[in-house]
Amino acid sequence: MKRAMTILFWVQLLAIPCGVWAQEETEIPWYLQEGVRKETGNDNPRGTTSLGMPITAPLSPTANHMSFGLGLSAGAGYNFDRRNALVGNFMWNWLYPAEQGIRPIQVALNTNKVNGHGNLTESL
Repeated sequence: MKRAMTILFWVQLLAIPCGVWAQEETEIPWYLQEGVRKETGNDNPRGTTSLGMPITAPLSPTANHMSFGLGLSAGAGYNFDRRNALVGNFMWNWLYPAEQGIRPIQVALNTNKVNGHGNLTESL
């Protein structure tokens, strides 16, 4: 599990510059400037979409019971004009318990097979 979290963390970290570049509208990147004419794109699209991978970092006092988590978020909507849109979002977070939070339950039940993995969903 730790290896998968590390791989997903680095994938997300490397994907951040791509997202920043995708938001730029006025400039062509320096490595594409030669021989490329500047074209105007669709400045008023009808649809909007989003896709993300949030990393969950609990704060105190929740940090005493939960560790880092990883999630998925997706959204889609309709643009009425350049400044107004109706968007629906879905978010799912995988949460993992901290060892000190789950240990009292394992002791009370006299088994180590109890885990506290949970899923948190939100939709709008």
